Amino acid sequence: MDELLTSRGKSNDDADEEMSDHSQLCDLPDETLHQILSFLPAKDAVGMIMVSKQWESLWRSLPKLEFHEKQFHQRELFLNFVDRTLHLRDLNSSIQKFSLSCKVRCDSCRVCCNASRIAKWVTVAIKCGVQEFHLSLEDKVHLQVLPSCIFRSETLRKFHLNWSGILRIPSPVHLPSLKDLTLMEVEFTGDDESTRKLLSSPSLERLSIHYSSGNNQSLHVLPSCIFWSETLKKFHLKMPGNLRVPSQVHLPSLKDLTLEGVDFIDDASTPKLLSSPSLERLSLRNCNWNHLKAIIVAPPLLRDFSIHYLPGSSNIGADAHFHDPAIVIYAQDLLQFCYVGVLPNRVVLSGSPLLDEAELCLTDFAPGLGDFDVCGHVHNLLSGVFRVKKLILSSTMIQDFNTGKDPLGGIPLFINLTMLKFAKGCIFLEWKPFASLLGRCPALKTLEFYEGCKLHMKPEGYQDPLPRLFLPFLENITIRQFTGEDGELLALGILLRSTLALEEVILSYDRNVLMKRELLDENYFSKLPRASAICKFRIKPQFR
Repeated sequence: MDELLTSRGKSNDDADEEMSDHSQLCDLPDETLHQILSFLPAKDAVGMIMVSKQWESLWRSLPKLEFHEKQFHQRELFLNFVDRTLHLRDLNSSIQKFSLSCKVRCDSCRVCCNASRIAKWVTVAIKCGVQEFHLSLEDKVHLQVLPSCIFRSETLRKFHLNWSGILRIPSPVHLPSLKDLTLMEVEFTGDDESTRKLLSSPSLERLSIHYSSGNNQSLHVLPSCIFWSETLKKFHLKMPGNLRVPSQVHLPSLKDLTLEGVDFIDDASTPKLLSSPSLERLSLRNCNWNHLKAIIVAPPLLRDFSIHYLPGSSNIGADAHFHDPAIVIYAQDLLQFCYVGVLPNRVVLSGSPLLDEAELCLTDFAPGLGDFDVCGHVHNLLSGVFRVKKLILSSTMIQDFNTGKDPLGGIPLFINLTMLKFAKGCIFLEWKPFASLLGRCPALKTLEFYEGCKLHMKPEGYQDPLPRLFLPFLENITIRQFTGEDGELLALGILLRSTLALEEVILSYDRNVLMKRELLDENYFSKLPRASAICKFRIKPQFR
């Protein structure tokens, strides 16, 4: 009513302008109006019906429908809204995407009284030739609420099911167009024929299976047919608990594999999975391999390999015991390598591949992980990437060198390295391994400090001998989180006097942290002593 009164109180000019906008909107082609409505949640799109009778007919044939119970204050309003919307649906208009997120149980009686309703909604979507179907049932249900038609669809290309229950798949299964399947919290009954046909659909290329952490981690049973597919190209498995890989693994088309939280327990079959013949990208996130003698990774086409090993995440406990199984990588065509976390294991990159980029960001040592030679493992890891072109390190890497028995030894010669970036932690120039590392990078052109660089300052000033650096080919320096304190200015001065070919220095600061406002003037830095006559400065605020 207030909106109506406000509208009546508007001037004629305002009303004419609104009518003009309304006319222009309604003059758009139906296809364009369809797209506009598709960007809105179903609840909001309904309100647009009031704009024009033309929009009402469009609503009956929207290509995208999303229903989320959490957007409604009352459950009954949500149920009636979905009922009404699908009742008015033009069944001859196909649905590109159908998304439904709701509870099956009634909050008052705690029984699955809405199962039949959900089944009707699903049936309407299938009858409309849905191509992408997202179904999330937000309470744990052991009853079969999915109608059989969802497993017999000629048009379904992408199916995302979030359901904390046992999936009983009716027979027969016929999904000839299914390319992308995501199953979250879904438990399988076993390797029955219907399960095999679902997971081995003739066009299936992408498969994701996710389980959250819980007390029943070891109870998840994966059907063995997952590991036997002619068509599967991308597989993402998040499963805290034991991963039992069958003795026969046949994934000739697999290019992208991500394993998260799994506990490897089989020395014989695990390498078969990790060395699939077409594998190009491999990611191991918080996996546990301490039951194995070694981790062998040998896909002939591997281009990108990353390991994240963070204690306290997933199944890596703080009291884990490590017996140091080596991670051995045979991948001569590897282009990108990433290791993030603690480093309790030897990582061996056989043959030292010619990498485009390597990221080695160690976290602080975590108590309770057992005794292992951190410095030795760091030396070993760096030796495997000595041919890299771009190297990203954390300050922890330098600290591990600094505390080692031989801090200056073991650093390889990085013959191809043109860009060195310190991505985590402030770098202190007096650390001897830092100067040693730069001295082993003869082709270095770009140096970045993502969290700053400085010298440790004492109340009476810096008293130790200043570190000596020589960077003849360095052209660019970037220092983020620059605050202008004395230790930073002293470190900057050392870098300026050590670079003969320096062209540009970028100092990035936080507006709320910069201590000396006069440092915002680029002329201030142009007066600093430096070895390069062509060096220019850029001072700019940083954006996180």
